[in-house]
Amino acid sequence: MLSVEGLCVSYGLLRAVQRLDLTIAAGEVVSLIGANGAGKSSTLKALMGLAPNREGKVSIAGRTISHIAAAQRVRSGLALSPEGRHVFPDMSVAENLLAGAAGASRADADCRTANVFAMFPKLMSRQSQLAGTMSGGEQQMLAIARALMSSPRVLLLDEPTLGLAPIIVDELAELIETLRAGGLAILLAEQNVEFALAVSNRAYVLDAGVLVKSGNSRALASDPAILAAYLGL
Repeated sequence: MLSVEGLCVSYGLLRAVQRLDLTIAAGEVVSLIGANGAGKSSTLKALMGLAPNREGKVSIAGRTISHIAAAQRVRSGLALSPEGRHVFPDMSVAENLLAGAAGASRADADCRTANVFAMFPKLMSRQSQLAGTMSGGEQQMLAIARALMSSPRVLLLDEPTLGLAPIIVDELAELIETLRAGGLAILLAEQNVEFALAVSNRAYVLDAGVLVKSGNSRALASDPAILAAYLGL
């Protein structure tokens, strides 16, 4: 579903990501793990067309999207739930969701909203509430729901567990599995390595923008080098 070849991201003279190759199939969760500053968020921003200086080829379902703007990438089936959530605090839950369906017909937007409310019943009961008055966990779910409003084929999740209570992290894990089972391809950039390996099928390990290891998530979770570097074991 998603194919990335030779992705490079630079900030001035700093090379944040260096020739990264990765693939994600429909119905698969792939995690990008690594320490803070490893290049995880830069990778997701580049895939969305938001990183200023980038090279490489990005394709969705065989169609190259490397040359098109972020808004066009959304229409091609790519969506991002950004680090820090970035919901619109002075807009209601319903208005935030409609912002995620920009460009859709009213009928399509209504259908997508109904689908999202079925998946996030708490949001339906809060649809008139201002997003800025919600808890961190509720805002995270809203950010993901807003991304789903574009009906993506590939969902990018950037540090979704950041600042969340353990019970909300468990709910997030269940949501990711539900989305995966529905056929969505998910790329998860996550500093919580234990969570990332638990919810993903495969993982790529980044260090200073360089891919240093990849493989089955279960195997990586028992890899001595991963245990020592990221889990303190």
